[in-house]
Amino acid sequence: MKTWIAGALAGLATMAAATGAAMAQDTRPVRLMVGAAPGGGTDVMARIVSD
Repeated sequence: MKTWIAGALAGLATMAAATGAAMAQDTRPVRLMVGAAPGGGTDVMARIVSD
């Protein structure tokens, strides 16, 4: 269990660092396209992730 938590924290730290580096390079908005019906589970999750 401890190794899983350590791995998750390492992954989050890596993603945070990569996001900061990516944000410094580009200021244009990113368009997220989801091939699912509006109001479905996939659409709702995509909207949450895109915010």
